[in-house]
Amino acid sequence: MKLNDEMRSLLAGAFFDCDLPPELKAIVDKGFVLAGDCYILRSFIEGPINVSRDDFQDPIGFECFVNSIHVEDFAPKYSLMHAMKLVRLIFQNWQEDGVLTAVVSADEISVVVKFHLKRKGLSWLSDNINGYIDAVLIIDSNEDIFGQIRAAVGPNGQH
Repeated sequence: MKLNDEMRSLLAGAFFDCDLPPELKAIVDKGFVLAGDCYILRSFIEGPINVSRDDFQDPIGFECFVNSIHVEDFAPKYSLMHAMKLVRLIFQNWQEDGVLTAVVSADEISVVVKFHLKRKGLSWLSDNINGYIDAVLIIDSNEDIFGQIRAAVGPNGQH
């Protein structure tokens, strides 16, 4: 896991004993579908989308564009905590080949989670994670999100 100082600050002392809203749980339950060379959340590809893979330079760009969840739309209170629970549940249900990467960003207004398949030589974010103004976290499906948060911010939070 990588996180910038702003995200570390937001997560310090955070609690995670909140239930995931049913609408977010429904997104998780539907899982992913392989669309060409991209894994897309089934909930987001069931209806019409106004972009195609050809509109993007690489598969990560397409996946992150489509697999983008504004958590505050579903959980206006404690959105960041719900985002971490969402990531953990998506990772627990990931059954496809390869490692799934979650990118969580937060500012004063929104908390956004994006998912993409980890691919060698490609990344959604810059290696300079502290170069971002907003709070940012990147974690892979083969990592324990709450264990990594505890290691990064200390044992004060309730996980």
